[in-house]
Amino acid sequence: MSSIVAVIFFLLASVAVQGSEEQLPKVALEALMEVNMDYSESLEWNEDLVKEALKNSKSPGKAEADLKIAVEQKISNTKKPIALRMITMFKRNLDRKREEIRALGDGAQFGCNGVINKMEPKSSVSALCLYKRKSA
Repeated sequence: MSSIVAVIFFLLASVAVQGSEEQLPKVALEALMEVNMDYSESLEWNEDLVKEALKNSKSPGKAEADLKIAVEQKISNTKKPIALRMITMFKRNLDRKREEIRALGDGAQFGCNGVINKMEPKSSVSALCLYKRKSA
């Protein structure tokens, strides 16, 4: 009997954890697109890379990309809009990767996505941008 209770408890906990994670809202994705374009105007947004970035944000794997930039941050000030959070989070990493982004060349494609994990006591946001050189 106790093993059945343990299994039920585990299943309920798993469902609760899964239900507390949600995709970044559209405004956050638009902010990531804009901040990336500041580093290279020749970048092109790619919806397939957006989907791949979300998939890898939820369960990290081996995303095929020429460059990956990932960030994760605890959310403490919930009054700051998510778009501003994304810009703040990514700007520092983009500054460090500026030359690598430019080296991708004209027509390089990118896509960003991520998740907000609403676990107590502190929530977190993680985001990933994937970049691919233009195919020949």
